[in-house]
Amino acid sequence: MTRPRDPVLQELAREEARLADLERTRDEVRARIESLRLELTCITVAAPLSPRPPLAVDCKPPRATADKLQLFRSLFRGRGDMFALRFVSKKTGKAGYAPGFSQSTSALQGTIWAHPI
Repeated sequence: MTRPRDPVLQELAREEARLADLERTRDEVRARIESLRLELTCITVAAPLSPRPPLAVDCKPPRATADKLQLFRSLFRGRGDMFALRFVSKKTGKAGYAPGFSQSTSALQGTIWAHPI
């Protein structure tokens, strides 16, 4: 037994409208996904910032030279056996710095540097 033509046409129109609505939703979701992927690329490219330690509010600045030196060394720690050597270029007359080693660093003496001075 077959159904009358008008109810079938009405149901077909409803399903086509539903399909069109789903396609619109799909396009919106795809656009949102693309936007989120772009945002994610920007986040991963940028270097993650490490949280800063809280600043001391009640801190008084050091007055003595020894205290200032101790503060500087605590903030900028490095290798104790290396230091900067200042030099002046004979060709250009410009000043620069090169790594220097303490006498106890016999293992590093004679090392060939990739960037000659």
